[in-house]
Amino acid sequence: IRDPKDIENFKFPKLINRNLFTNDFFDLNADFNNIIKKIKFHFILGNPPWKRGSDENALFLKYIKERKKKEANKADGAPTTTISNKEIAQAFLLRTSDFSTAQTKCALIVTSKILYNLHAKKFRRYFLHNFFIDKVLELAAVRREVFDKSNDPSIAPATILFFRYAQEETTDKNVIEHIALKPNRFFSLFKIFMLQRNDYKRVVQSRLIEYDWLWKVMVYGSYIDFNFIKRLKDDYKTIGDIIYDKNKYLVKQGLKRKDGKKNMCIEELVGWDFLDTQKKELQSFFIVPSHDKWVHESVGYVYKNSNNIYTDIFTPQMLLIKDGLTNNLQTITAVSDEKVVFTDSITAIKPLKQDSSNELFIIEGLLNSVLCRYLTLQRGSFAGIERERSHDKEKFSFPYIYNLKLYKLVNKIEKITKHLYAEEQKLLNPLVPALRIKKQKLIYQLNEEVFESFGLDQQEQALVDYAVNITIPLIMKHKGYEKELFQPLKIEDPFLTNYAEVFLNRFRNSFERSDKEFTLQILHTNYIIGMFFRVTNKSNNKKPISWKKTSDNNLLIKLSSLGCRKITESLFIQKDIRGFEKDGFYIVKPNEKKLWHKAIAYLDTEEFVDAMLKEGGKEKQNG
Repeated sequence: IRDPKDIENFKFPKLINRNLFTNDFFDLNADFNNIIKKIKFHFILGNPPWKRGSDENALFLKYIKERKKKEANKADGAPTTTISNKEIAQAFLLRTSDFSTAQTKCALIVTSKILYNLHAKKFRRYFLHNFFIDKVLELAAVRREVFDKSNDPSIAPATILFFRYAQEETTDKNVIEHIALKPNRFFSLFKIFMLQRNDYKRVVQSRLIEYDWLWKVMVYGSYIDFNFIKRLKDDYKTIGDIIYDKNKYLVKQGLKRKDGKKNMCIEELVGWDFLDTQKKELQSFFIVPSHDKWVHESVGYVYKNSNNIYTDIFTPQMLLIKDGLTNNLQTITAVSDEKVVFTDSITAIKPLKQDSSNELFIIEGLLNSVLCRYLTLQRGSFAGIERERSHDKEKFSFPYIYNLKLYKLVNKIEKITKHLYAEEQKLLNPLVPALRIKKQKLIYQLNEEVFESFGLDQQEQALVDYAVNITIPLIMKHKGYEKELFQPLKIEDPFLTNYAEVFLNRFRNSFERSDKEFTLQILHTNYIIGMFFRVTNKSNNKKPISWKKTSDNNLLIKLSSLGCRKITESLFIQKDIRGFEKDGFYIVKPNEKKLWHKAIAYLDTEEFVDAMLKEGGKEKQNG
């Protein structure tokens, strides 16, 4: 280390064209190719551009074409060496292999869309087959906090990929560490990120090849979410299976806006009602009755065919589905009984046969349900990553079941929503509060019927509740979310009881005997909660749970193993205390609502079961 005065006359050696190059990275004829290939790099680090190429003659596109030719004979080569949407970052990831040895470790900051975009599936498959992915650090949920100095109002989601070129080795058994940072109370207080237990996962690489949608589940879900979603996929048809029957349904987006290249006159639509999504005229279960009229100049063109089918999609009866989602990640859909024109921000499903109309209302109910919000979070390529919208393909992948109870409930909700709207327009509207309560009860019944229709058990219902009432408010920053999610739970809070019941139900039959009982003592403070499960002699106490409000000092012994491991100046890992005692086991966590949800209890119990099985296996070996 030298003082500034000691380096006043220091001059760097010549670096241009030796260490620094001003070339296109994909120029295979540039001199740097030969110079760099002679170096055995330990690390390759980078932050490639986050944009799409617009020039068909761009060098990175030519590079991919050449690579496809060279890999044409590979078992998993040229057919999947595909760059989706001309994303330059994807080409950068592949280009690193040209300068890699078996020991070279790469780390690139790329746009998160690479991992979730529906069009990038072939690229992901190729990358998984040809590169070892060591670690993924997903920053999408905290992009505004990480890049808070950015001048860009729409900050793109970011992922850091740590990977190595496989050099023809099989990648299937490689284990990926996946870390997904989430918003937390420590950032708002101290500007630091706290990585919690459920933010960290490990997955075998072949699983991601087999189940491409698992990429998204790893961000906001767990292995029990994966099992739940897989069950729904395996056991039920999808909405798409029903509506893409060309003999029964017409499925089409509305008018496309003028792009300067095509402009077709649609005189027969002029004067029709125009459904304007920007004015929020399409709502869940309801379409606002007053509309502007369609004026040809307001929107450009629509694709026309010989059957004039583009006009049929605007005539009743049809189910209208909005492209965007609400701040709750809810799909917005309603059945229209009037002829109305709309743009391509809406997709319409129109039955071609009279006996298919019931299915429209069933689909409407399914897409408006909390289960749909859960699946949108766990599988949607945009939701919780970039912005609140979802592809039709994702909406129509929702499981379908024909249930006339759903049809009847949706009809009731539509009628009461119309009544409620009419009352709200009046100057004096005393009926509004009662109508709102009645509507909420009907929506609750609808969600319960959806759960029953797909056979959701208590664990699966807890997963949905966690997504809808914990994760979505957290990542979407709902009004008051910090107070709701980060306020300490009070002693004997039903939230804690529900968590504890999962443990008691899971282990009671295993530990209780004629003279023994499985009990729980909960030590409560405003900052920390400890649950101590024990096998004790039977007593006359009929309550399996006892509560004790205590000072933090009582937990200091346990807390000595808790702590927060520092990774960087702004990133810490927060550990739970878990362990076994002679007559039981315990778990201690911060007093934070999302850590004591019933869904987390199912994950925690399985971890204790695994630990017990491993310990039992060791005892057998030692015996």
